[in-house]
Amino acid sequence: MTFTLAGVFAEAGAQWRRARGLLLPVVAVFHFLPMFAFWLFVGPMQAVENPEAQWDAASAWYLGNMPWLLGVQLIGWFGAAVVLLLLLDPARPSVGEALGRAAGLFPRFLSVAILTSIMVNVGLILLIVPGLYLFGRSFTWSAVVVAEPGHGATGSITRSFELTRGKGWILSLAGTIVVCAGLLAAEVLGPVRAVPGDVVHILLRTLLNAAAAAVSSATTLGLLLLQAAAYRLLAAPSKGI
Repeated sequence: MTFTLAGVFAEAGAQWRRARGLLLPVVAVFHFLPMFAFWLFVGPMQAVENPEAQWDAASAWYLGNMPWLLGVQLIGWFGAAVVLLLLLDPARPSVGEALGRAAGLFPRFLSVAILTSIMVNVGLILLIVPGLYLFGRSFTWSAVVVAEPGHGATGSITRSFELTRGKGWILSLAGTIVVCAGLLAAEVLGPVRAVPGDVVHILLRTLLNAAAAAVSSATTLGLLLLQAAAYRLLAAPSKGI
């Protein structure tokens, strides 16, 4: 079967329709609520009129909120492992069973997530194109950790490279479409949410923060569905998934 961009999105849509009743509560608990709490209590970075001061303001914001950012990221990665177990485990576990399994494999999941993030971000910083290429070739790493737990950290990345050989640019494009859609939605909300003082009523600000958390959660879920779909299409015939 020909591996196409449309085929990956179609498979992701089919998985969403099959498992959305299980996925939505998990995404709400591990992605939406932590992000909503973060935006509600920490708030977005305030706009700086002086472009020269933008870097200093951004650095101060990230450093000042680093513990909260790391906490939200760790919770989100655990939720990602649960989502992928619900999508890829042939035993069709309940949410409770998936939570238990995710706890056992989370140390490996976390180590691969960190290694892959470093690899892709270094590529993006250098020349952008290498980062996009590595993003596509490592696209199935999370699915490999969940569906093929016998691999170690580097082995999971190597296995992803094996699966995505010749398919890296298609997967990079698929993931980039979802990420850019999320960034565009966040960009629309950003200027309004960053207005200081009482210009924006507190209720409206809360609703906008909830919308921002929903956008982030939808982007994350979209990527996970695509990763699971790509893995199914590339590895399912041999693994019976």
